[in-house]
Amino acid sequence: MERNTTNIVGAGFLLVGLAFFAFGGPAILRHDQGIWILVVLGLVFTLVGGGMLGYGILASRRRAWLLANGRPVPAIFDHVEVNTTVAVNNKHPFRIVGHWHDHTRNELHVYRSANLWVDPGPFVTDRQSLRVLIDPGKPSRYHMDISFLPKVRG
Repeated sequence: MERNTTNIVGAGFLLVGLAFFAFGGPAILRHDQGIWILVVLGLVFTLVGGGMLGYGILASRRRAWLLANGRPVPAIFDHVEVNTTVAVNNKHPFRIVGHWHDHTRNELHVYRSANLWVDPGPFVTDRQSLRVLIDPGKPSRYHMDISFLPKVRG
C-alpha cells in the first residue's frame, strides 16, 4: 500500500511539473519575464516527482535482484520496533528487527524489515529464525522476507 501511494503522489508531482512546463514554455519563447516562475515551479515539481518514481523503480529492482541472487542468512528475531521517523495520520509503522552473527568476520549485522502498518508481534515467536537475503559483496544491502506474516484485508 505504501509504495502504491508513493507512486501516485510521485506521478501527480510529475504531471503538475510537466503542465507548468507546457504552459510556461511557449511564454518563454516570447520573452515574457513573469512566466519564468512557471518554468521554475515546473522544474521543481518534475524533479520531485521523477525522484520519487525513480527511487521506487530502483528499490523494486534491488529487491528483485536480491530475491533472485541474494544469499540467505539465518537472522534471529530480536524485537518489534516502532519506526518513529515515519508518520501517516499521526500513526507510526512497525518493523521487525533481527540480527545475524557472521562468524567468519566476527561481525554482528542488524536487519530491519520494511515498514508494517499492523503490529507483527503476535505472529513472530521468540528466537524465531528470519530469512534475510543479503548481497554477497555488500551485506548491508539486504531484504528481509516477511512473507510468513498474514495478509491484511480491508
